[in-house]
Amino acid sequence: MQPQLRSTIDLTPLIGLLLAMTALVLTVVPVNEAFAPLEIEPPVYPVGSFEPPQPPWRVTINAQGQLWLSQGESRSRLVEEAEILNVVPASEPIVLHASAEARYEVFAVLAAYLDANGRRVAVVNEDLH
Repeated sequence: MQPQLRSTIDLTPLIGLLLAMTALVLTVVPVNEAFAPLEIEPPVYPVGSFEPPQPPWRVTINAQGQLWLSQGESRSRLVEEAEILNVVPASEPIVLHASAEARYEVFAVLAAYLDANGRRVAVVNEDLH
């Protein structure tokens, strides 16, 4: 009877060798680069030149699908989608907030509309107070 030839390669020694080499490389590589000190000086503003950021614009969607626009502590007012683009400057983000009873479809359509018109949109699921 003739010996049968095996056509597969035994990978067990190769896997052991690769694991040993990986462990060796991980122990030899210097870790000093991860702890490089950053010498960045804080920005210096002239006295009286710093203006606090404006409070964000907020659009709230109620259960009836109405859109209410406000900024900071100002009183909310009822608006349409197109009016939001006219009132809120293009450089400022818009925070979307929907009540728990609001339909998702209204929220999704408004978010897509604002995004399509180049507005930055943020989403919150709780009050900002």
